[in-house]
This record gives sequence, C-alpha cells and structure tokens, in this order.
Amino acid sequence: MPRKPYTKGRAAQERILDTALKTISTQGYGSTSLADIAREADMTPAGLLHHFGSKENLLVEILRRRDFVDTQRLAPLGTGPVPSSLQVAHHNVRVPGLIHLFVNVEADASDPNHPGHEYFRSRYETVSNRVATDISIRQNDGRFDPSVDAHQVATMIIALLDGLQSRWAVDPSSVNILETIMTFWNNFVEEKLTVESINAYMA
Repeated sequence: MPRKPYTKGRAAQERILDTALKTISTQGYGSTSLADIAREADMTPAGLLHHFGSKENLLVEILRRRDFVDTQRLAPLGTGPVPSSLQVAHHNVRVPGLIHLFVNVEADASDPNHPGHEYFRSRYETVSNRVATDISIRQNDGRFDPSVDAHQVATMIIALLDGLQSRWAVDPSSVNILETIMTFWNNFVEEKLTVESINAYMA
C-alpha cells in the first residue's frame, strides 16, 4: 500500500534536515544559505520552506535533528571511561559550523516569541537530566565523587559547555573546549582523563 502523505512529508523533512546538517558542518553556518541547502536537497528554497514554514523553524529543526543524531552516537549512560558530556564536546569541536548555528539560534531564542524558545527550554531539562543520570551511575559504582549533587554538577557542566561554545564562536583560538570540560570533570574522579585517552576512546 502507498505511504500516507504524512509519512512522505516526514521522510522529506528528515532528508532536508540531514542534508542541512551535512552542508552546515562542511561549509559553516555563516557561509550556508537557504539556497545552498535547497540545492543540496535537490529542491527550491520555496519548496524547502514549504516543509517548515520559516527559516527560523528550519534552523530549530536542524538543531533538533542534530540532538537526535548525537544521542544515537553516544554510548549508553554510565558506560565506558568517557562521560556523555565529554563525548559531545569531543564531537562538537569537529563540526564548528554546528556550534555557530547553535550559538546564534540560542541567542535569538531568548525571546519567548521565538519558535526555538520552547525547544531550548525543553532541551536544557532533557540534557541536564541525562548528564545527571550519567554522573549518578558513576557515583553508585565509585567512579565519581559521591559527596556532590549530581544535578548541580550537571548544571555546571552544561553552563560551562554553553559558555565555552559562545566564546569559541567569537575566537576559536581563545579556548580549548574539550580540555576545559575535561579538567572540570577530573576534579570529581580518581581516574583522570586525558585528551589522548578521550581521542582513543572516540576513535
């Protein structure tokens, strides 16, 4: 039986979003236009926006798709020596275009009327819970300082990562995102991580 129109529409959206992720990752956020994404997706800019309603909606959905793809890439919570937050930091520095996209849309979404406002509010809660769970599992088996509140440390890690990305977006030479997050993490564990050990784990 033929697929329902909704299914076809969703498949087209996912194809556009995957194309946009790849294009922005390789060309950079500032150097990628709607026309570039439309061309790579083999459609017109108007046809592209038909699926999302506006450029702002499209950018938010690109970030949502990035979150989904990243989650599929992460190891299960609490497993392995490298926590999910450092896995994300390791990956993000290799796709600078997506860091610029995130930082720019996040700034615009501080306006409650922006289509991305609820996305970011919900995302912070989801990511915070995920990082806190990762920490709690490690606390329970003795790999992380049991005296600290997992949710408080998770909030610190997320705030640190977001701040570092904003600074990096202005001047990449001014900060090393991965090393800074790693140094913070190492304050709470006996088995210290190194950039080399993280690279080896993520290879």
